[in-house]
Amino acid sequence: MADVKLSLEELRDESESGSLVPRSTNRSVGMRRLLGPGGAIAAGLLIVVTLTLLFLGRRSQSSGSDLVRLSPDDGHAYREAAISPDGGFVAYGSDRSGADELWLQQVGGGEPIQLTHSGAESAYLPAFFPDGKRILYITSSSDGRRTAITEIPALRGVPKVLLRGGPLYNLDPMLSPDGRQIAYFEQRESGWQLMTAASSGEHPRELSNWTRLNTGFHGLAAWTSDNRYLLCLSSLKPQSSDSDEFEWYAVPVDGGNPVATGAGRVLRAAGIGLAVPRLVTANRVVFITGSEDLMKAWDIPIEPGSWRVRGSPRQLTYGALSAIPSTVSATGTLALNIEKSERDLYLVPLSLATGQPIGVAQKLTQDGRNKKLAFIGGKPENVYFQELKVGNTYEASYYSLDPTSGKETLVTVMPNLQYPVVSRDGQHFAYSTPDSNSYSIRMGETGSSSVDARTLCKACGKVLGFSPDGRFLFYQPEASAGLDSARKLTIRLLDVASGEDRPWLEHPSDSIGSIAMFGEDSFWVSFSTKPLGSKGPASHYIIPWQTEPVPLSNWIKVGPLPSDYGVLQSGIFLYFVDASLNAIRFNSKTRKIGAPYEIKFVPGGVVTLRADDLWEARGPGLVFTHAEENTKSIWLMKLSQ
Repeated sequence: MADVKLSLEELRDESESGSLVPRSTNRSVGMRRLLGPGGAIAAGLLIVVTLTLLFLGRRSQSSGSDLVRLSPDDGHAYREAAISPDGGFVAYGSDRSGADELWLQQVGGGEPIQLTHSGAESAYLPAFFPDGKRILYITSSSDGRRTAITEIPALRGVPKVLLRGGPLYNLDPMLSPDGRQIAYFEQRESGWQLMTAASSGEHPRELSNWTRLNTGFHGLAAWTSDNRYLLCLSSLKPQSSDSDEFEWYAVPVDGGNPVATGAGRVLRAAGIGLAVPRLVTANRVVFITGSEDLMKAWDIPIEPGSWRVRGSPRQLTYGALSAIPSTVSATGTLALNIEKSERDLYLVPLSLATGQPIGVAQKLTQDGRNKKLAFIGGKPENVYFQELKVGNTYEASYYSLDPTSGKETLVTVMPNLQYPVVSRDGQHFAYSTPDSNSYSIRMGETGSSSVDARTLCKACGKVLGFSPDGRFLFYQPEASAGLDSARKLTIRLLDVASGEDRPWLEHPSDSIGSIAMFGEDSFWVSFSTKPLGSKGPASHYIIPWQTEPVPLSNWIKVGPLPSDYGVLQSGIFLYFVDASLNAIRFNSKTRKIGAPYEIKFVPGGVVTLRADDLWEARGPGLVFTHAEENTKSIWLMKLSQ
């Protein structure tokens, strides 16, 4: 610790003496094809193109400026950069100590210095105060349920907690330009809320004008340069997916009506679809657009005061890696997070009799595409995943994967903010689309687009899944497309042939939540309930599948279980307790729940399932996604006018 304090003292002395010299960004780039985070030197066009595909270097060009790497190239992840107002330091999150902590690095050179020692908590999303002497950041418990906004001196000192709460964050810089206010999103029982508070942590309050926008997005609110507005991405219709329905709004922090900036129209005219604002300089908005695994930085002029977008967008970064801007200094230096992510699917084979692994994790896919597991039902023996695409449309492609043959089959392509459910035979899908303050339900054949699906009912509720025989859809008629958690939710059956519906599952006082099927021919149904307004854990039950309403006396209590559990077809419930995977078994003959026991993984595997991985119990075992390559680094560039 003494070495750290000495290093910080030396950095402070150098900063105050003015001896910090930033890396030069005036090097010649005449023979360099510049690609955002990488570049290739060539003497002719053919060599330029060839080397562009093969090599990544240390510099790149955007509008005549270099992109220079700041963070070490040592295999660790570096993310969420915050550059000091004078451009002399950068604070960022990193796992280089073995935990997610904040580090400080001098722009002119030198090794990073660890700022936080949060122990079991993670530290992330730093932001400098205008004087450059303090840093605001967020700490989070390992389960993400407890977070705090904290302040720490930039060069040394003791952290000070300003605000505590449940999940809260802001991916855009939290601090207003004058350093007097904090903007953040907080998850509450009623949903996500946009909040502001004094930078001392006092006087937190909700911006209900943002809630009324029904944005469909949370986590991104960028301060305008006059400290009076927060620039937010919004959908003009709840959960809309068409890029024509997206707009940027300047949300007044005094509670006034949000102001449309006109960005949606201007960007669409330039051939740009969904675009996410990240920060506002004096008269420009820096934003990102592209696909989920290839985001690029752009900027566009905006008129202070009216906050209307003017002029044309300008691309800032290029190349084969995602470039996500985070902060900009008073001198115009932009800090960016450069990322590359490749993910594949793995299967841990399990004994259906005991739930214990019978082998190490097996790799199911080999292409490294950025996949996400999709919890959408379907054939019990198959695995379902999605790929997100962002452009003039904002859509996801859903696939079914046969673990035995490795064959992938397209299920459907649909707007990303809508989710399909798939029948047990894999032949049909259904989904909900917002309609007034409710949802309409549509159904189609797998392999076709959601656009071709037929409407089963209008403004009737939200679909949860297919019945085991495929004759009915489970749906919630009370589900709201808005932010309304005060409604008690039930589950009804919708006949897919006739469109008729019937009551099926209802609790006297609690809402019915998630639903899943297991057992031979998916005869058993598991589901959760929760009292209205309760912040405690949900209760979990099992019932046999039947078309008639199931009385409460026939519900079989399971638990206690966390919310993220999986069920094998043999009736074994799997769930994590801290880092340990546990199981309980349901005996369908006696209708009894066994005692919990620990799952022991087979040693020797290259990849092991972890508690924070996205996983699901499917067919022959546990399926999870694993990052084959997940590189994150910090780069700097001069933001020219």
